[in-house]
Amino acid sequence: MQTNQSIVNSRPVTLNAAGGTFAPASATTLELDGAIGGTGALTVNGAGTLLITNTGNNYGGATTVLNGTLLTGVANVIPTTSAVLVDTHGTFDLDSNSQSVGSIANGPNSGGTISLGSAVLTTGNDNTSTSFSGVIQDGGVSAGTGGSLVKVGTGTLTLGGRTLIPAARRSTAAPFRSAWTGTLGTGGGITFGGGTLITTGAITSARTVTLNAGGGTFSPTTGTLELGRRDRGAPGR
Repeated sequence: MQTNQSIVNSRPVTLNAAGGTFAPASATTLELDGAIGGTGALTVNGAGTLLITNTGNNYGGATTVLNGTLLTGVANVIPTTSAVLVDTHGTFDLDSNSQSVGSIANGPNSGGTISLGSAVLTTGNDNTSTSFSGVIQDGGVSAGTGGSLVKVGTGTLTLGGRTLIPAARRSTAAPFRSAWTGTLGTGGGITFGGGTLITTGAITSARTVTLNAGGGTFSPTTGTLELGRRDRGAPGR
């Protein structure tokens, strides 16, 4: 569905097995207020913004942002089992509305941008192992801050890009893999509830670590994982 001006559609949308692609033009917004259902996948491939607002969305396929922006108007509009793929020129903007999704992963080329604002993005419901090499950050349309990433499920999430969110990152009974220092972000602490932090490079982080019920497992596969480090002064300080 290609649109050349901003449109608000309140009718329900059905995505059949072949899925549906939405291509809003640059500087325009296609707003879908009706429920999005069916067995197919939802794809955004336009330079503009697709805004979805219905908490009854239950389409059965993946959610892919190839180009442009997928904007969530309220919390919980992405089906909890939907895999979210964000490509190089795509943006998944939660607009400070918390979402729980099947997984997050790169698109066909690489990883794009996930903007949280102040929202919590929970990923891992589909128990698959995925990699995301794009940017995860605060901000976006809402310009909110304090967003966080929660990893659940049995699959492993590998982050190889820049994770800039300053709030706590939590891992609940879920493997989380970091490929370089930047993916641990800055600011708040890292909280475990039975999860595993797997590192594949030299990692130094001054973030506090909290081990809740279930504890936490640290698994550096290459390099050194150094936690709790602060800037060091002169010897004996």
